[in-house]
Amino acid sequence: MIKKIPYSYLSLKSLVSFADQVIGIVEKSHAEELMLAGMVQAIRESREKAIQAINSTLKEDLTEQVIQLDAQRDDSFVSLRNHIDAGLLRHRHPEYQEACKRLSVIFLKNGRMLNKLGYQEQSAALSSLFMDLSDALAMEDLKNIHALEWLEELKKDQEEFLTVYTQRGEEKAGKDIPRDEDAFKELKTAMDNLFILLNAFQISKQVSGLDATIDTINESIDRTLASMR
Repeated sequence: MIKKIPYSYLSLKSLVSFADQVIGIVEKSHAEELMLAGMVQAIRESREKAIQAINSTLKEDLTEQVIQLDAQRDDSFVSLRNHIDAGLLRHRHPEYQEACKRLSVIFLKNGRMLNKLGYQEQSAALSSLFMDLSDALAMEDLKNIHALEWLEELKKDQEEFLTVYTQRGEEKAGKDIPRDEDAFKELKTAMDNLFILLNAFQISKQVSGLDATIDTINESIDRTLASMR
């Protein structure tokens, strides 16, 4: 009989590796058994979905770049906002202070904490901020507090973020990539179906050489579990 497998100890990657071993074991000795071949094919198909899920998890489709670029635009926004806030206290330079007051109103209108928003909401808020800061008076105020270059850096950060964010969305569009847990469940079910059939064939003595096959699979189970400790 096939040993009971504590699947909770296995990762999706280790389950795929175990499935590969089982496929090899069964096909080596029972390639001509049509019922077993059908079960093995079901495992192959579930395995392919599991591989897709694993690759998606590992690559994350540009997600790491999106996270990094989002953090950079956050830093630029917060730095510019804090520069303006500091200017509000510059009482010995009233023109500078007044410029910061006007700019502070614009930042307040568009969200002083917009860097805490989700990706799309933050992008929309920054677009609105850039529009308001393009006003002639706002541009003059930014020039007077030496912040024009800072604004351009923020705009550049936003452009780079949007480029990668859009690219990631395009790559994911249309892809039917299963979640890890769904892929695990499907592959587990396919494996269990094969094991149920193997146990039934062993009891009924329908397939020759099955005892050796089951012993080999049990050894593979032991090795797989040992590698997870």
